[in-house]
Amino acid sequence: MPNNITTLKSTKGGFVWTNIINAKREEINYLRKKYKFNELDLRDTYAGNTAQRPKFYTRGNYSFLILQFPFYNRKSRTVDAEEIDFFIGDHYIITAHKNNLPPLVELFNMCVADKFYREQYLAGDNIALLYEIIVRLQEYCYPIMDHTSLDVKNIENNIFNGREREMVREILLIKRNILNFRKIVEAHKDVLQKLMHARVDYLMIGQMKTYYSDLIEHTKNI
Repeated sequence: MPNNITTLKSTKGGFVWTNIINAKREEINYLRKKYKFNELDLRDTYAGNTAQRPKFYTRGNYSFLILQFPFYNRKSRTVDAEEIDFFIGDHYIITAHKNNLPPLVELFNMCVADKFYREQYLAGDNIALLYEIIVRLQEYCYPIMDHTSLDVKNIENNIFNGREREMVREILLIKRNILNFRKIVEAHKDVLQKLMHARVDYLMIGQMKTYYSDLIEHTKNI
């Protein structure tokens, strides 16, 4: 198994969470041989490719989901889209990403390091774990929003202090960040609704329908 692939297995029910960081040729070949995934989905999972928008497809014995979340690049001070690809099948979930989103990294590392967390989050099913990942990533959006609000307040203060010309560049930067943030998050609603209405045996969405409805409302609020 490639070094960038880590697999966790629950002792209760045999549920498996496989995490892939920076999927390239070796990792893609592993998925191709072990799971026989659709080539279009494997191409989207390649670390060098970035999806234009979130997606959800059912492929018979598995579902493929792409979500993007805002990530604040401190060096460039820009809000960019960070992608996570999910393969969701019977008793397993595979996440592929670039390891840049702290909530996902922290959750997986917690499960690696501590059996208590591993049994807590892997004892259910794929829909329960997917919910836990998404809700943590949604909560991660709020600090970015707070940071943007502080930037806007700073611009206002500088304008009232007579520094209008100096703020033009700042205004353009913040405007771009707000537009990027909104574009990244607003597509989640439609994708989550498609997931909720999927009619496949390996997605037991019925028992989690209320929780996923909350995710959609949470997305609207953000």
